Amino acid sequence: MEVDDYRTPDGTEPHTGFNRQALGLNYRLRTGNQGMLEFTAQQQIDEDVWYPGSRQAHNHPAVGHTVLRSPEQERTLYEAAYEHRFGGTAEPVLRASIYQQEVHRLIRGYSEGHNRDIVRTDVTFSTLGSRLNLNFAPGERHVVSLGLDAWEMQGDPKRYQDRPTLQPPNPNDPFADAQRNDPFSDGRIQAIGVYLQDEILFDSWTFKAGARFDRIAGDAAESGNPNPEDLEHTATTLSWSLGGVYHLAPALNPYANLGRAYRAADMRERFEWAPRGDGHFHQGNPQLDPEVSTTLELGIKGATPNTRYAVAAFHSRIDDYITGRVTDQTHPQLGLPIKRTENLAEVTLTGLEAEFERRLVGHYLAFGYFTYLRGENKHDSEPLAEVPPREATMGLRYAPPRGFNWDAAVRTVARQDRIGSQLTNNTEDETRGFTTVDVGMGYRFGPLLGLSQGQLRFAVANLLDESYHEHLTAGRSGEEPNAPGRNLQLTLNAAF
Repeated sequence: MEVDDYRTPDGTEPHTGFNRQALGLNYRLRTGNQGMLEFTAQQQIDEDVWYPGSRQAHNHPAVGHTVLRSPEQERTLYEAAYEHRFGGTAEPVLRASIYQQEVHRLIRGYSEGHNRDIVRTDVTFSTLGSRLNLNFAPGERHVVSLGLDAWEMQGDPKRYQDRPTLQPPNPNDPFADAQRNDPFSDGRIQAIGVYLQDEILFDSWTFKAGARFDRIAGDAAESGNPNPEDLEHTATTLSWSLGGVYHLAPALNPYANLGRAYRAADMRERFEWAPRGDGHFHQGNPQLDPEVSTTLELGIKGATPNTRYAVAAFHSRIDDYITGRVTDQTHPQLGLPIKRTENLAEVTLTGLEAEFERRLVGHYLAFGYFTYLRGENKHDSEPLAEVPPREATMGLRYAPPRGFNWDAAVRTVARQDRIGSQLTNNTEDETRGFTTVDVGMGYRFGPLLGLSQGQLRFAVANLLDESYHEHLTAGRSGEEPNAPGRNLQLTLNAAF
């Protein structure tokens, strides 16, 4: 797939095109009456990817503006699994798998003044992991799941950075001194976890409870930090959840969930000292603690022959929230503002989500979605940065099982004026609200030319050519690239 630079109402947005090749394979083989082997392979290659949101002026006038780009990114995944059904009253099912994933990236810092790359980084993140899971049914309406998973990720990026020299071969290009400056060396994260989940169905209730224990360890031979600290850090976490659904009627099913979850810092958050596509120079922190969230969710859902709906409200408290704090310092060679990764003592997220679908007459359906999220940074006593504004979508579709179909939807996103000032050092700006209209039509067909089914679809996104960008668009505040304007899409989906 080749994607050109897209157009916005303000003109063509440069460096937004890219090339992509993707391939997926899944093969299953039965071994007797109870066993099955499964093999999965995936590959995706993206070429000529630019990050226009990172463009900004360098502190050396000869460099001009810099922008990050990636000549090539490749992800490969190989997984082999075996599943065995033992039979008997408990009907146990055992599944074991092993997988390997590699993500290879070439990252370049391009100088518009020199018309060449002045920073060159090559890195491969390699993950080897395994999973073991056992499901069984102690009773007719009772399911237990337990298992273990473990993985190790390794990364060893190589970076060369051109710096000014007093006697360059070309006086107009003083950045001729290429120096080795790795973000980190021989990074490694190891994780192992065990879990147990129990689900019981009664006449009017469904209860689900689960618990999980994890151990995560990270280390590296060297960090990009010129003043290195202890790079090894090990943490253990206990996650759990408890929930229930009361089946009052098919159209009325209130539920409640209470749980505790965690997220450990990834390798870049721990060790990396490097520029990223958001226009900042990120400084990692190897001593980051896992962020731990405790969430209460209350909701109601239901369905009738003509209506389906769900409404949920939740509140989360997140301790040791992992994020980046924008400082007032600038990287001396790259001219990028420095963002340091840290744990915030406490943040909260409160949200509301709702969706519905209503059959009007025949194959005509009305649908809608609504989301609201409010974040608070208790550590800095301000709104949490990078929280999307509330939005709603309303639409109508005509969807018979075969033949001609169409749909239309209106999406309205509110203005986001709750921004973080201290955490972002006044670099997060407000985002205005916007409304977009999407329409589409297609033809769904049955068996044809060796295909079991398929659909040809033509769609127009952003029909009214609205000029906007999402609040979470990466880039320097006030200079984020606009989203695509009116664009046409032609797709063919087919099944053999």
